[in-house]
Amino acid sequence: SILLKRKFIVTITLLLLIALPVLALSASYIGNKNSWKFHYQGCRAERSMKEYNRIYLNSRADAISRGMVPCKICRP
Repeated sequence: SILLKRKFIVTITLLLLIALPVLALSASYIGNKNSWKFHYQGCRAERSMKEYNRIYLNSRADAISRGMVPCKICRP
């Protein structure tokens, strides 16, 4: 039972480690939970953002519908 739980936890952890980078690569825009600004991937403000503040967005319309405003550096 304990061995089965460990295998389950390891499997879920590995799936998350694989899925999160794929999700990040498919996102066109990165939003910030604190500032409510969104950025192009690669913007200097986006590069300095903490991972826990990131929101991965698929489109500009998605960011705007969430109430986010465009970054004044990269102007997405």
